[in-house]
Amino acid sequence: MGLFDQVVGALNNPNQQASTDQLGSILSMAQQLAGGQGAGTDSTQALMSVVGQYVRSSLQQTSQTEGRSQAASLVEQFAGTGANPAALQAMFTPQQQQQLIQTASQRTGISADTIQSMLPLLVPLALN
Repeated sequence: MGLFDQVVGALNNPNQQASTDQLGSILSMAQQLAGGQGAGTDSTQALMSVVGQYVRSSLQQTSQTEGRSQAASLVEQFAGTGANPAALQAMFTPQQQQQLIQTASQRTGISADTIQSMLPLLVPLALN
């Protein structure tokens, strides 16, 4: 299931806080960022899906090893709409970052350097 499907599911789930305004804002910011880097809408959606999958996996691992409260703390601390390199560092080891970059580049056709420069904004957006 892609990130977009999960977000839509969250909008329909009364136990999760989300709104269509938040979703629109997040997707708009991601598309503006990617558009500024020369990426199209399809590439942007694919990129956000890959980043979202890695973020979800990281949060699940944190929840299992350090507890749900620690995973929730990461979301509260780093979710946002601005670039935050600390969010990237908190969520992923350098090796995981490289794997994320390679996977995203292969799936989207966006250069690895471009993805690396975008991650400090994309990770907080995915957490948001």
